[in-house]
Formats: sequence, structure tokens, C-alpha cells
Amino acid sequence: MQDVLKIKMLGEFSINYNNRSVGYGSRTNKPWMLLEYLVAFRKRGVSQSELIDLLWPDDEEDVDNPINTLKTILYRIRTQLEELGFADGKKIITYSRSMYYFNPDVPIEVDSDIFEELCKKGSAPNFEENEKINILSDAIDLYKGDYLPKSAHIPWVIPLNTYYHSLYVKAVLEICGMLAEQKRWDEILEICQHAITIDAYIEQFHQYLIRSLIATGQQRAAATHYDYVTNFFYTQLGVNPSEELSSLYKQIKQTVNSAEIDLNAIKKSLDEQQMINGAFFCEYEFFKDLYRIESRVLERNGMTVYITLMTVTGRDGDDPPQKTINSSMNALSKAIESSLRRGDIYTRYSVCQYLIILSTVSFESGNKVVERVVSEFKKRYKKPTVNVNYKLLPVDPSSTIAS
Repeated sequence: MQDVLKIKMLGEFSINYNNRSVGYGSRTNKPWMLLEYLVAFRKRGVSQSELIDLLWPDDEEDVDNPINTLKTILYRIRTQLEELGFADGKKIITYSRSMYYFNPDVPIEVDSDIFEELCKKGSAPNFEENEKINILSDAIDLYKGDYLPKSAHIPWVIPLNTYYHSLYVKAVLEICGMLAEQKRWDEILEICQHAITIDAYIEQFHQYLIRSLIATGQQRAAATHYDYVTNFFYTQLGVNPSEELSSLYKQIKQTVNSAEIDLNAIKKSLDEQQMINGAFFCEYEFFKDLYRIESRVLERNGMTVYITLMTVTGRDGDDPPQKTINSSMNALSKAIESSLRRGDIYTRYSVCQYLIILSTVSFESGNKVVERVVSEFKKRYKKPTVNVNYKLLPVDPSSTIAS
């Protein structure tokens, strides 16, 4: 039985034959760029002029004789293929009628082709759910990363990379959806942990991961990952958590702990693990509950509580660049924490805004407090590229809200 020429395109580019492999290593780029192209378009063949345009686009390099240079590069490729055990590299890459081909008589197995076939098969309607799960599981196991990652910047690679990546995302979400219906949360957890290493920007991966952590009793890990992902999307994409992600935070809060009869143990778990002198930061969903509690307290004791919105803007009033937002919002958070009292509460409301609850203050003293925050911010963030604006409003008692 003839050995199969096995080629990897996903996560790396390498060729294996007869238990021997060749890959990029320290080799020069052009032969491998050309070999990747020949593999990708092997079914139709590639013309000599097409390869010349690939290697020297738009006359970027001054080549005296591109045809001879191309032949030299092809000779080097064939020599490298002979390292795999072929007696003659010319029998692998053949030339006929001005076209280059992989020899159709040599069996070739390309991981991206198998991956594509499995993805399509796993989405077909003529399979039972468990069969689809097995097929898609095989597919996502094959996807080790981007299509031809070392050539990801080359124009012809970009649409193919996007195509295979979209197949991967679709496959992961499909298999997670089916596994969730069967409550196979451990499997979802493993799939999503790997999927996030492939692409951390797909929010649904994080949603399924948090859901699986909640379902398997890992509430603390779920809360930690929620904090991570919300901060990640703030800083990397400049977007707020979606409603779906926020609802998962509510699920984490509502999870009931196992029965505990030792009140001292419960009290210890509730105590702060470290002394924080300034304001208390919390997630927005928790902040909403605290706000509602404050409004109920006001109904009984008649105290005055104010809510403050602090916004970072560019000097011209527009949104600053994301990098500026990240650094200035970090400085503003530290200014809020250090300038306010331990009884004050704040949260991140949007990419460039914080909300603060100031208790037992008048409008005048509240303004002074917030001005103190702004002053502290300017000490910490000395670049004259942003402004901090704020608005101050009293919190209404819950009876007033209800009426």
C-alpha cells in the first residue's frame, strides 16, 4: 500500500511522508510560500505566470530573469521533498503545458480539506444528534489554529483563513448547543477552554464556558472568568458586556451554596479578604441591586444619596482611541477608589464611564467630592488628551419611583 503525503495547513504548514516531516524551520520564505500555494490550488494546477506574480507582486523586487529564478526555487522545493524519501522530487510536482501540478498518482491528505468535509457533514440534516456531535468533535480536534499562520498577511491567504475560521466557530457553537441540551457540561468546558485559545474574541465561547462552570459547581471560577472577559472586551474591543453575558452574572449570584451550619464559617467567607480603604468596586449587575437597596433605605430614613456618572472624552468631545481609553479609565478607577470613602460604591457602566453612589452628602458636598476625584485623576494621568466630565443626581426613594 502506497504511503500518503500528509499536509498540515491549520495551525502550521508541514508535510509528512513515510514518517518523515519537513516544515518551515529556518528555511527561506519564498520556496515555502510557493509550496503552500501549489498545495492550496493543486486541483486546478498553477501557471508559470501566476507563480511569478505570487513571488514578485507589483515588481516589488527587481528580478533580472523571473522564469529562471522560479525554476531555481522549484528545484529547491523538489530537493526538500526528496528529504521525505522520494527518489525524484520532479515526480511530486510535475510540469505540463505551462502548468504546475501535484502528481495525482501520489495520494495526498490535507487537514484543511478533511476539516471542511467534517464541518459540512456535521451540519447536514441526515444525521442523528450524537452522530453530529462525534463528527464535529473530530472536526474541531483537527483545527489547530489559523490557516497557514506564517503567511496570514498574504492577500490570497486572507479569505481562505477567514473561511476556515468561520467554519471552526460555527462547528464549536453547534456542538456546544447540542451538548448543552444533553447537559454534557464537562465536555463543553473542555471544548471552550481550547476554543478561547484559538479566538478569545468570540463572546459565545465565553458564555458557554461560564455556563459550564456554573453547571459543574465552579461558581468562583465562573465569577473570575466573567470579570476577565468583561474587562477583556472593554480594553480590547471597547464594548460593553452583552445582555446575555450580564444574565450569566445574575446566575452566578443566584447559585445556592451547599448547606452550612457554622455561622462563623459563613461570616468568615463574607468578610473582605483584605482591607480596602477607598471606594468599593463591583460589577454593574451587582451595582443595580445596591442602587435599589439604597433607594429603599431612603424611603425609611430620609437620607440623601447621589448617583454620579463620570465620563472620559477626548479634548474635542469625541471618543479617544482605545489605547487612551484603557489607560485613562484605569487612572480614573484608581482616582475614584483613593478619593472616596469605604462606604461609597462604583462600577464601570460603559467603555468610558463609571457610575458612583455617594451616600450621606448634599449636592454641594457631592460636587466637591467628585471634583476631588477629578483633581486626583489629573495627578495620575498627566497627558492633556482627555477630559473627565460628570453629572450628579439624587437617588429617588423607592416609593417615589413606584408612584
